[in-house]
Amino acid sequence: MADFLQKSVLVDSIERQILPALQSLDPSQVRRAADAPAVTREQLNEAYIRLKEALEAEGVRSSLYPTLDKSLPPGWAALEEAAFFSSRPEIGLMQTVLQMRFGDKGRTDESGPAGHRGPGGTAAVTNQRLFGNGADGRRVFGAFEQTDVDWISCKFAEAITWLLRDKVRFPNDPAPDFAVAKDARLIVVGDWGSGLPRAQKVAKLMSACLAEALMENRQVHVIHLGDVYYSGFPCEAESNFLKFWPAKRTANVYSWCLNGNHDMFCGGRGYFNVILADPRFKEQRGLSRFALVHPQWEILGLDSAYEDHALANGQGEWAEKRLREAKSQGRKGLLLSHHQLFSAYESDGPKMREALRGPLEERLITSWFWGHEHRLCAYEDYQGVKNARCIGHGGVPVYQFHGTDAKFPGPPKAPLAWEFRDWFSTGGGLERWALFGFATVDFERDGLKVNYFHENASEDPVRQPPKPHHTEILT
Repeated sequence: MADFLQKSVLVDSIERQILPALQSLDPSQVRRAADAPAVTREQLNEAYIRLKEALEAEGVRSSLYPTLDKSLPPGWAALEEAAFFSSRPEIGLMQTVLQMRFGDKGRTDESGPAGHRGPGGTAAVTNQRLFGNGADGRRVFGAFEQTDVDWISCKFAEAITWLLRDKVRFPNDPAPDFAVAKDARLIVVGDWGSGLPRAQKVAKLMSACLAEALMENRQVHVIHLGDVYYSGFPCEAESNFLKFWPAKRTANVYSWCLNGNHDMFCGGRGYFNVILADPRFKEQRGLSRFALVHPQWEILGLDSAYEDHALANGQGEWAEKRLREAKSQGRKGLLLSHHQLFSAYESDGPKMREALRGPLEERLITSWFWGHEHRLCAYEDYQGVKNARCIGHGGVPVYQFHGTDAKFPGPPKAPLAWEFRDWFSTGGGLERWALFGFATVDFERDGLKVNYFHENASEDPVRQPPKPHHTEILT
C-alpha cells in the first residue's frame, strides 16, 4: 500500500502510537480475538529498543540508498516519500506487519495506473491506498481501534525474536546437481518480489519469453536473484511472489530462487518454508545454493544473505572446488547471487571477495549476475570477473536520476561498461521513474546471448512477443 511506502507516514505512526504501545502494553490484556501472538514483556521491551534505534538511524541517514542524491531536481518529490523500501530489518518488519493488519482495508485509486496521486506519483508505485487516514491524510491509525496497535505491537515483537534468535537453520548442503540442456534458456530477474502492479507486468513478459522458448523446444530455467518485500514473511512469499511467479509446474520448466537480505528479515521463514517448499521449486530441495551443470558452463547459485553480504558455511570453498573442476573439463564459470561483489554506486563485498579469493585471482569466474541494487548495469572486466551484471530492477520503484549521457562514476568505484537509464514520468513530467525489467540468457556456441527486456517491451505479450532493448554476447 502506498501509505506504508511513505517514510513520513511510517515514522509518524511509529513515533506516536507503536513505540508507546510497545512500552506500555500488558501482553496478558491483549484481546485474543485480535489473533495477536503470545509474547512476553521482555520481548516487547526488546522490540521497543530495536525499533527506536532503527528509527533514530533512519533519521540520521536513510537506508533507501546510501548514495541517494539529496539535491533533487526542482519539482521532484523525495523518493522516500513515494517508494520507501527500508534496508533496516526492523523498519521492513514494521512495514510488513502494517500491511498484514490493514491490507484488506485499502481501496483502488480512481486515478488508475496511469494517473498521478500523492507524493512521487502513487501510480508509479501502487494503485492501493489506505482509506480513512485522519484529517491531515498522514496518520495511519487515526480511524482504527486500539486493538490494531496492540496486535501490531505483539506481532512485531514476535518478528523481532525471529530476526534475532530464531532464524531458520542454514542448510549446509547444496541442492543436487541439475543437468542443463545445451540450448537451454535462463530467465533471470532480481528484487522482483514486491507484488506491485508493475512487477506483475514484468511477470507477464517473462511468461511470454518462457512460452517462446518452449515453442522452440528449449529447456527453461526461471531464476530469482532474491528479495521478497518488505521482509520475506510467509504471507508475503505467498502474496507478493508465488501468486505471480511466471513459471508453472510443467515439463521442461524449472524454477530457482536465491536468498536475499529482505528474505532474512523474518529469519528466512518465507524463503525457506514457503517459496522453496512450493512444487515449482522442487529441484532446489529446500536448499539455498545450487549447481546447474551445462556442457560449457558451471552455473552456481550462492546464498549471500543468510549472513548479510557474505558466503556462509563454506560456500567459498564449495564454489572454488566446483569452478576448478569445471575449468579442468573446459567449462566456464557463471555465478548467481543476491549481493554484489563490487559496485559503481554502493558498497563492495569484501567478505565475498575474501571467500572467493582463489577463483578471482585465477579468473575462474567468467560471468556473474547479481541483484540487490535496483538497477540494470554492466561492468568492465574488474577484480577478476570478466562480465559482471547487476540485474536488480525487477520490482522496486526508484527514480532515474541519471540522464542518458551523464558520466559514469569514476575511480575508486567499479568501472561501468553501460547502464540502462530509460524512464517514464509522473507528476506532470517532472519525476523520472526507472523502468523495471529482466534478462534472458540463451546458451550458444560462441557464449551467452543475453537479451534485456523492460516492462514496456510489449503492451500485449500474448499477441506480440516482447522485444529486447539491448542484446550482448558474453564469452
